[in-house]
Amino acid sequence: MGALLVYKAWSVLGHKKEVAVHMPTASIPVTATLITATTNTIDPEKKIISAPPATLTVDEQKKWSTLRDIMKSKNDNDSRLDKDLYNLSLLFHAELVKQYQNLPMESRNERGLIAFLIARDAKDSQDFEFLKSVYQESPCLSLDDCNTPSHGDPHLSGVDQTSANYPQLATLYQLERQINSGNLIFQDSNVKDQMRQLLANAAQFPVPMVAKKAESLRASHPF
Repeated sequence: MGALLVYKAWSVLGHKKEVAVHMPTASIPVTATLITATTNTIDPEKKIISAPPATLTVDEQKKWSTLRDIMKSKNDNDSRLDKDLYNLSLLFHAELVKQYQNLPMESRNERGLIAFLIARDAKDSQDFEFLKSVYQESPCLSLDDCNTPSHGDPHLSGVDQTSANYPQLATLYQLERQINSGNLIFQDSNVKDQMRQLLANAAQFPVPMVAKKAESLRASHPF
């Protein structure tokens, strides 16, 4: 099926509409409810990455435009994610990190997709520093506004928690997949140190499903 598993249900203006939405391979094995931008919340153009940075090569700018198109279309099952967005350069990663930091917190799918791409293709200590920082974020309390609990309830439902914490969960599941695949980068002593720190941070993340997954990964893959 490629890089992504089927998910469904985008919520627009509190009005439910089911469509096909997809998540990374070996990702969260439950249905996720994600939220799209609306005219009452955030400008849709601000919920995705910007135009290709001039620092990238011509070929990389084409890849960047591909990713931007995928975010716009919300077709996370686009085959180009597997075909064109593997083996990205360190500069491409660095630009993705900048975009991640500039995206609204409510861009959960877009931020999660960036975390997924970097975790899938982690190359150096900078990548792992970024992935570690994902667990230093505050939990997103609501898909409409990450700073405001949904309906006054401090705890999201299980499905909403999956969507709200997509960057954190996608990172863990993708790292697990890379470890299980025998990726040699995890034999590097510096990477092992960073993974220990990353999993320790993730195990302390104040969302049970994230912390539980991190603890499981620590138990099965001690670094």
